[in-house]
Amino acid sequence: QAVAEWNLQPPGATGVIVLMDSLTDDAVAGGPIEIEIAERSKLLIIAGEWPLEPTPGAPPGSVQRVPGHFDAQQVRAHLIGDVVVRGSAPADSDNAGACFVNGLLLEGQLVVAPGNLGTLGLAHCTVIPGRGALTVQAGGNERLGLAIDHSICAAIGAPDPLRTIEISDSIVGDDSGS
Repeated sequence: QAVAEWNLQPPGATGVIVLMDSLTDDAVAGGPIEIEIAERSKLLIIAGEWPLEPTPGAPPGSVQRVPGHFDAQQVRAHLIGDVVVRGSAPADSDNAGACFVNGLLLEGQLVVAPGNLGTLGLAHCTVIPGRGALTVQAGGNERLGLAIDHSICAAIGAPDPLRTIEISDSIVGDDSGS
């Protein structure tokens, strides 16, 4: 539902989707989760919790959840299914948009569909080798910057050249899942 709401945002939007539990979500039956990234837009999908914080000016012990505040600790969301990210910026855009994923355990395919996406970043994620892959499909993503940090990632497939691939403190598997 959060992705559907995000996909309705106008170009230039910035959004955060927080996955607030470590439960498994089986999205296979509903088909892939399709994320649209418009020109100048940035989306962060993060596993975290919405902490209770002291309420300013209220009696001692009063707490509230503050919109926009989240804590990216102790949560590891698990998704069984495929995720498709598509950039929709014009081919000549200097700011094609970005999608960042942090803390997700993905048991499925992570696909960058044909289009124009500026950046895809994975941090503290696992795309399970042997049960998924990271694929950049042909057609328009030649300016894509792919960044993988502190992650375990299945094989990366890209039939066309990419602008950059940065891998730091991570393990990237081969097609056999090893």
